[in-house]
Amino acid sequence: MVIMTSATLALSSCASWQKTGSARTANVTHTGIIHKPLVADLSVEPTKVNGSATGNSKYLQSIKNEAIMNALSTAGNADILVEPNFTISTRKKVAKVDVTGYPARYKNFRMLEDSDATWLDIRVYDTMEKQTSIFQRRGFFK
Repeated sequence: MVIMTSATLALSSCASWQKTGSARTANVTHTGIIHKPLVADLSVEPTKVNGSATGNSKYLQSIKNEAIMNALSTAGNADILVEPNFTISTRKKVAKVDVTGYPARYKNFRMLEDSDATWLDIRVYDTMEKQTSIFQRRGFFK
């Protein structure tokens, strides 16, 4: 019994680790709730950074995400990689992803204001095929 317990513990404690990153977005879509959009400025660095990752080609999107994470970490943990350029090579079932791009950081978060909406052209078509600004339609700017 002791040998079986020791073997079970030894085998279950060996696990492989994988670095992952994620992002979440929340769109408020419930009836009766109007959410004023949040905007931010993006500060883009002028120098490109590189990142790479390798893994099972079956999980290519995860490998690309890890390569982006590695590139961002070399830039002091930037928030986003602007204009990412991927080079993907596969051999058998192993994929190697190299990515280059410009690291950027979000700054100056604020609620959407009239000055932001002048350059932000979001249009929707209502049921009468009349094109209106989504912000005017929801009554943000009257």
